[in-house]
Amino acid sequence: MNRRSLLSYLSKTAAVSLSPSLLRALPLPASKESPGATQAQIANGSSSLRFVKGASGFGLELSTKQGRTVRRIASVQNPVRVFYDHRGNGSEVDAAFTSVDSVDGGLEASTTVTDSRHNRWSIKLNVSKWKNEGFRCDFNYQLLEGEAKNVFFEHGMVPDLAASPDETYVLMPGLLYDGNHLARPDGEVPRLIPANQFQLDTPVLSLSTTATLLYEKATGSTLVTMTEVKSGLGPSGFSYEMRPRRHKLAVLAPLYREKHFHGHVYEACTPAGANVAQGQSFKVTVFYLPTHYGSLAEFFSAFHAVREPAPFVRTPRLPMSKAAEMVEKNFNVIDWCKGNYYINASPPDYDPVAQGCNSLPMDWHLIVAWCAGSITGYALLQAGNDQSQQRSIAMLDLIAEGGISPSGLFWSNYGKGQWDKGNTKIAMHQHMRMPGDAAFFFQKAIALEKSRGREHPGWVRAVVSNLDAFARLWRQNHDFGHFVNRETLKIEETGSAAGALCIGGLALGAGLPNGKEYLAVAQEAADAYFERYVETGWLAGGPLDIGITSDSESATAILESFVTLYEATRNPAHLKYAQMAADILASWVVSYNAPFPSGTDCDRIKLQTVGGVLANSRNHHIGPTMATTSGDMFFRLYRYTGKAVYLKILQDVVSGLPQYLCLEPGEFGKMQVGMMSEQYNMTDELGTRGHVWQVNASWGATGLLLSYGALPSIYVDRPRRNLAVFDQLDAKADFTAQRLSITNATPHEAHISIATEADQRATITLPSGQSRTISLETLA
Repeated sequence: MNRRSLLSYLSKTAAVSLSPSLLRALPLPASKESPGATQAQIANGSSSLRFVKGASGFGLELSTKQGRTVRRIASVQNPVRVFYDHRGNGSEVDAAFTSVDSVDGGLEASTTVTDSRHNRWSIKLNVSKWKNEGFRCDFNYQLLEGEAKNVFFEHGMVPDLAASPDETYVLMPGLLYDGNHLARPDGEVPRLIPANQFQLDTPVLSLSTTATLLYEKATGSTLVTMTEVKSGLGPSGFSYEMRPRRHKLAVLAPLYREKHFHGHVYEACTPAGANVAQGQSFKVTVFYLPTHYGSLAEFFSAFHAVREPAPFVRTPRLPMSKAAEMVEKNFNVIDWCKGNYYINASPPDYDPVAQGCNSLPMDWHLIVAWCAGSITGYALLQAGNDQSQQRSIAMLDLIAEGGISPSGLFWSNYGKGQWDKGNTKIAMHQHMRMPGDAAFFFQKAIALEKSRGREHPGWVRAVVSNLDAFARLWRQNHDFGHFVNRETLKIEETGSAAGALCIGGLALGAGLPNGKEYLAVAQEAADAYFERYVETGWLAGGPLDIGITSDSESATAILESFVTLYEATRNPAHLKYAQMAADILASWVVSYNAPFPSGTDCDRIKLQTVGGVLANSRNHHIGPTMATTSGDMFFRLYRYTGKAVYLKILQDVVSGLPQYLCLEPGEFGKMQVGMMSEQYNMTDELGTRGHVWQVNASWGATGLLLSYGALPSIYVDRPRRNLAVFDQLDAKADFTAQRLSITNATPHEAHISIATEADQRATITLPSGQSRTISLETLA
């Protein structure tokens, strides 16, 4: 039967399915002809989408070639469901298409359907190619008759993939990694487990990229489903069920949820549907990519192309030099405690003179690492003035001289004149993130001070104490642990990458007297941690406040460790480890500019969320930095691999940092000028969407200082013809004419550093509103 006669036949005989008792999407029956045999299809590379006759009309089928074999990846008999108020209340009406036509660049299918409230809808589906292997599906709706209230539209697909978390890796970027089925959270967290009936409804705004990816571990068969941030009905959502005979993924417009993940728990909520008037039209766009990857590493590498942000222009609010100046001032005016340390956090209206740091909770005083402490000390040593440097030295002296526990590891928390020497099984007492970070950044500070002619033997002794403890932990347990007893060095809890930066610290210590052993342990641990946490896509346990679940901080720490280890060994295996870790970390970086409700904090400043880093799978907020680092691991990785995607991700992250600062009184409630929060909410899971938590946090502020100290404002790679701007400047390179044009459109003078691939450097000062063109040849 040829295409024309097939479509004619189906258009006469097919009908719209009206099955209110059907509570799940159904796959198409196994095709009697090989996928792709009919002409009612569109092919893109090795993938195809075709319309196939099902029981009720045209359904959809997605297939891909794997070698010489064609594999069906997903299908659905009825691509659209219309329902009201709640699922399962008998209002569901499923629709297949009654006709399909060829149009320029693709296919168009259409139908009309009368829903359970007697409203009549026109539905047209336009299918076109998307990226190299995928398909864009635009579902165009119009209400022909009636008035719809609290209505939902579900666009489902049934994966032909194993319906088990053990067999199929589920990625919702920034939320689910391997379905989070291995998570051991402190509280609740979204995850595919029996207690949740392997089901999840989530706003797309909870995700760093508005996509869900399913990767079958045994075969590499993969389904990528993506949607836009919002449709004509407002923000959309994903619904996913992973159970045998009930394996379904759907895009819902508007967002549907009966349980609202709020804070650290699920709360019952009433789904809020759309109200549609007669004659109203709207569109819902869903992207499908049926494909195949040879490994999970290839899967995450390919995700770069899926998450690639749409082109946009960063709004010039503040040059990095001015942002760093404001942050440093806040550290010295607000955050300095007379006990010789910079505090971790404070309320937004905190007055150190009137209130004093003794008024703060203990864990808002000095913590040795994670968000502050030794990391802040190194940042201010690197980028601060004389006062900042002297205060940082005093703080690092305080940590090194009194902060070593009997196990040889750092204590975690100091305040009110004493170290908290509690040794209970809680994160602030036993978590391995603290000594891992501190040993690493103390060594960075030691090297920096040595380059300035200043020696700190007490710092070295503290580092050696911790590195010796790391080595003993590894030799005795082949693990650094999640919780470690600070008296006995016994691992109290394991199963996480909390100690990932121990590897980097050991690698940095290769030049110390016991350096050969440190480097040997670092290499063994790198192999093991790659196999346990990176190769499996399960990087978890980095933060102190969420238990063991997926997070961006673990990915950040292990990437820093692998790049640092590669720099010590030049072993290509370590570079491979670093690339997969970088690819996983990239999946936590927001790839779209989120919309915010009018009048909210983020709306008022027109926050551009591209480059924001989501914290973890429980706290779905922008941090905004890659944990408490400069992010320069991506810069170094780019220089070793030439992969421009690493440079682009870093540019997106760092160029956005100044916008998170409080620039004027009242901008973020009671927050004072120069303060930075650690929580900017794209979704409503930690408060109101668009809300900024009013807190003076060292996390992002330290990250900004680290980035300012480690990275140039502008990086020019002339042989590869790549340009990166790590500042809120407009810069363009003409590589043929060897010219670099720079414009400072911010309202402040900018102190600009320029670096090349050969490490030649130049600095210029550019007043507000001015431009300058310089010759790249002068940088040679």
